[in-house]
Amino acid sequence: MPNPDFWTIKTINDVHGPGPNKSNLVGCKLTTVTDVLGTHYQFQGPGGPGQGGAINTAGSTLPALPFTFPVFNAPLGGPNALNWYIGVTSLTGGRHGTDAEGTYSNNPPPSFRPEPGGSGADDDTWTAQAGHGIGDDLEKEKEKDKESAASASPKM
Repeated sequence: MPNPDFWTIKTINDVHGPGPNKSNLVGCKLTTVTDVLGTHYQFQGPGGPGQGGAINTAGSTLPALPFTFPVFNAPLGGPNALNWYIGVTSLTGGRHGTDAEGTYSNNPPPSFRPEPGGSGADDDTWTAQAGHGIGDDLEKEKEKDKESAASASPKM
């Protein structure tokens, strides 16, 4: 199965937990970027790197799961810049195995949980749906399945 080009946190229903700033994550993207330093994961605010802020993973290659981004200060989708602690726990979540999942906090460790089952008090999580490369193909498959089911149904 091909890898998605990016994952998007589409709605407030994709952000879980008591965190007071969870709506700031709606519209954020996880993507891969390649630059002169190598290939990285990038977490972007809803407006892209230039508007809501963005942070890359450290190093010159993609890190193994689970991983955390360096703390960064950005508004993401909110009105004010905040410190963000973002972790990624899976890139194969969800029904079709294509969702990215992770954790977030505006508080430094130890309350930030970089992986499921970690110690700490912060249970704020997010899920992002796959973008180009997978998500579009899955939607087309769902539509074909619906059409096939409708045409195969006995007419009364």
